Amino acid sequence: MKCPKGCGPLEYRTHKTRTVRVFDLAGYAFIAIGIILAIYFLSLGDSATKKDLAILSIGLVLIVIGLERTSLVTTDLACDSCKGFMLESKSIDKTFKDKAYFIRSEISSSSIKSDFDCFECGNKMKNASIVVSDHSEQNSLLVPEIIEDVSALVGRTETIGIDGCSECDLVWFDSGERSFLSRGTSVIQTDSN
Repeated sequence: MKCPKGCGPLEYRTHKTRTVRVFDLAGYAFIAIGIILAIYFLSLGDSATKKDLAILSIGLVLIVIGLERTSLVTTDLACDSCKGFMLESKSIDKTFKDKAYFIRSEISSSSIKSDFDCFECGNKMKNASIVVSDHSEQNSLLVPEIIEDVSALVGRTETIGIDGCSECDLVWFDSGERSFLSRGTSVIQTDSN
């Protein structure tokens, strides 16, 4: 498999996005127990002992484990040369969740041909513009996604171009667009008219 830019081979890479939460009951249980232990420690004030400090440490470790368990992990095709990456069908669903259909329909309905050929079918990919909101300053690792979607409306917005093949269900991101997925950004659904 070659990079759509033609600069090198694509290889599978695992990528963890810590700002995107996934449902993991055990992960959220660890976070909740960790917070309870931390609140217990804080409520002790000056009377805290070494034993209580151990309880705080356990609580903080549980929070970190919970945050790691609830982070989005995808396996993407990446190019070592240009640092671009390709999302396949399952990664599109995991990364964009309820916005995946919107991303796919924007690519499918676009009449703009991309500069790149699809590495799977060889046809020209399409280029679609999507509006994203950067609310990374407001982003919290514990905030549910529905609240982040609402808060996205007040963040800084920008339009980015994405390339994709609707027949093969692939989306290509240039190297700078990895940060778009990693930081606190949300796709804003707009009319494509």
